[in-house]
Amino acid sequence: MDTPPVTEQEFLDFKCPYCGRTISFPTTDIGEIRECPTCTEALIVPEPGAAFAAKIPIPISTPRLLLRKPDSEDAPALLELLTDGTALHELGWEPWDIEQVEQFILREKVVRFPQNDTKMYLSIDLVEKSTVIGLAYLSLSEDRKLADLAIVLRSSFRRQGFGTEGIRGLLELSFQGLRVHRVSVDCDINNQPARATLAKAGLRFEGESLKNRFVQGAWRSSAYYAMLEEEFGAKPPQKTGQKS
Repeated sequence: MDTPPVTEQEFLDFKCPYCGRTISFPTTDIGEIRECPTCTEALIVPEPGAAFAAKIPIPISTPRLLLRKPDSEDAPALLELLTDGTALHELGWEPWDIEQVEQFILREKVVRFPQNDTKMYLSIDLVEKSTVIGLAYLSLSEDRKLADLAIVLRSSFRRQGFGTEGIRGLLELSFQGLRVHRVSVDCDINNQPARATLAKAGLRFEGESLKNRFVQGAWRSSAYYAMLEEEFGAKPPQKTGQKS
């Protein structure tokens, strides 16, 4: 029986956008996240003919916000957020103290997402006032095709459209920057402002799970929202209601 001929794998040559060195990856990696073998930064393998690979677009800029890695100056604002009973109840978290916040910031500083960790947290800056107004979270599946995200704001900055804007920034990072296939978000079934925010950001309601989480001494239910890569960029449904 004849054996099939061995075909030579095709490679692309391009430059790393961080260190400038010429690198090569197989054409089967086009659009995938890979590490530069020289500087180990994450990059996206480009289409044929591109001189440089694409960077992972972090920090994220939106018209009013900047989502970036937390730093030590964020501690007071994050402490306010992470001792906010309403916000913590929505997240199912216990209150933090300043030491926990500082340790969290130090830990996030060394996270190299998505190279050595599949999840990250980002401080949300209100650019006009140069102040931290919230915290964003994004995690990837092991194959980097699925993403989960969440966002929480300080009480005084809610219902001003910042939640919707932050979610849209995370969606843009997920689909255009990380090239994921699907993004999922869940929230408490009774958290109507959060549900309105997710719908306004363009996510599709997929269903509910009743009493699926035991949080702070009680069984709580979840509502699930999602968006597929092919749905990204479609006009969000027009709904009236409070901003978040």
